[in-house]
Amino acid sequence: MKLVCVIGSLREKSFNRALFNAIQEIAPKGVEIEEAPIKDIPVYNADNETPLPQSVVAFKEALESADGIILISPEYNRSIPGALKNAIDWASRPAKKSSWYQRPVAVMGATSGSLGTSAMQLHLKGVLAHMGTRLMGFPEFFMSTANEKLNEDGTVVTDPHTREKITSFVESFVEHIQKR
Repeated sequence: MKLVCVIGSLREKSFNRALFNAIQEIAPKGVEIEEAPIKDIPVYNADNETPLPQSVVAFKEALESADGIILISPEYNRSIPGALKNAIDWASRPAKKSSWYQRPVAVMGATSGSLGTSAMQLHLKGVLAHMGTRLMGFPEFFMSTANEKLNEDGTVVTDPHTREKITSFVESFVEHIQKR
């Protein structure tokens, strides 16, 4: 099984990249984890849809090659980071050729705040439901106070309880995918 992760932060040492690293480390046997990067995707403009920019083609191909997609994102101003929303919009194009339709999708997020990424996830799940994804609604995963759960350089999740929750979340998503 192949899972593709989309990291909603462009920051190299993002808490969400550390979360992605943890997913790669704890992936169940037989589950391959890859990233579909969004940093080179241009700002969406319908005038530039034909032909699609190469970075968009590569992103869409990565999503379409996956058995499931995990969106891992911070919360910016109580909502979806612009770079992530932009990538989501591009992958929904051209009309009737969305890379999201009927794809199994899960949402996770990490932040230094105490509320996790709950507001962002609420907005993002509304967008994903509208696009016809097979969204995993439960369990949910919110990593709050992430700065206290990582190693000194911020790249590895070291908190044992959080690692257990990550493992459980990924295992639940694999089960969600298999319920086709």
